[in-house]
Order: sequence, then structure tokens, then C-alpha cells
Amino acid sequence: MNSIKSDNYVVIQGFMIKDLELKGTELFVYAIIYGFSQDGESYFTGSRNYLAKWCNVSLPTIDIALKNLCEKGYIIKEQNVVNNVTFNRYKVVLGVVKKFYGGSKEILGGSKKILGGSKKTLHNNILNNKEYNNINNINNICSRVVGRLNELNGTKYSPTSTTTVKFIKGRIDEGHTEEELLLVVEKMSYLWNQKENEHMKQYLRPSTLFRPTNFENYLNMPVSVKRTTANMKMDLQDFFK
Repeated sequence: MNSIKSDNYVVIQGFMIKDLELKGTELFVYAIIYGFSQDGESYFTGSRNYLAKWCNVSLPTIDIALKNLCEKGYIIKEQNVVNNVTFNRYKVVLGVVKKFYGGSKEILGGSKKILGGSKKTLHNNILNNKEYNNINNINNICSRVVGRLNELNGTKYSPTSTTTVKFIKGRIDEGHTEEELLLVVEKMSYLWNQKENEHMKQYLRPSTLFRPTNFENYLNMPVSVKRTTANMKMDLQDFFK
């Protein structure tokens, strides 16, 4: 699943080009962050991978753009540490915009006409997107994914474990989805609960399933999962070829 939908859009305003003299990736990144934080209170909490997809560039290019925008004083970066996992968030420096518009409250404070045409675009110029990389969403994903792992295997892994949050957040930052995390849990739970694979049951744990060196392999195993309300059936025909 891609986090960008066909009807999503980003608003690039004239002052970003004419006054801030932005172009290329920096322009696009600034416009995205501005869309989320133009009210002066909200932040952009999306991942670097999310920005890279929108700008169609590499992660190092996004890192350079963010660094340059911070050094120019156009955006500020804040970090929150939760369970020893660092979450970055960004917001535009409205004082810079105020410099060009003379402090007009209509420009900075929420004029519906100037800030995008409707109340829906005041806090976020990008509509209908899924932002996974904020603290609440990551915690919710961890709870559901680890809950499914415990349900299938009778385990009691904590969804708030520092290691677990780190691995799940890492996969989300790479662009993977909650559905893919659940698919890996269900695939490997079925396979390693087979009698002939009992020795593998010990590895039905978050640190194994979501480790970057393992996750891609598990996700791409040619095993189709068919869910029913009563149980889970899997077709292993292709897997054992």
C-alpha cells in the first residue's frame, strides 16, 4: 500500500519561490511541512521516507533538504524520545513568512481564502494521507501487531518494549504498512507452529520477525494467506517448490 493517493496534493505558494527563493526538493519539502504547520501550533510528524516518496528522491537527498531548510531558519526540528526511540517533528518558522507579509494575521493566522480555500486545508495541504510516523500511530500499530502475535502463539510480548517499538517503527519508516507487519506475523506463526518446525517456535518474537535482515525475506515468502472467521488457512504449494 502506498501512502500517497491519486487525489492527494501539495500547495506551493508564490512566496516560497519568489521570497524564500526555494526550488527543487527544498521547495517541495518546505511546502509539505508548511501545509501541516501553518497554523503555528501543529507539526509535520511524517517520516523521511514519506517525504522521499512525495519528492521522488532518495533519503539522503531529503536529509540534505531538511538540513538546509533548518540552517536557513525556514523550519525548526524538534525531537521527542519515547521508550528510547527518537521521533522527529518539524514546523515552519512563521516569523519568516511574517517578514514578507508584514505580520498580516490573515496570512499567518488562518484566513481560509489565503491558506488553501477551505478549513480542510488549514492544517494539512495533503488530504486523505496516512501518517504512520507519529507517536500515537506507532503505539497503536505496535499494540495491534504484537497483540496478533500473542493471540496466535499464546505469548505475552509487550507492545511498548523499547526493542519492539524500534523494530516496528523502523519497518514503517521504510514504507511498509501495518497490513504487511500482520501478514508476516500470520505467515510465520502458521509455518513455525507446524509439528516439523517446532524448533522454530522460539523465534516467533518481535525481535526476529521485524529485524530488517529478516523482515523482507519473511514478507516475500511465496505463501498466500487466506483468513476465515474460524481459523487461518495457508496454501504452501508454491512455498515448497
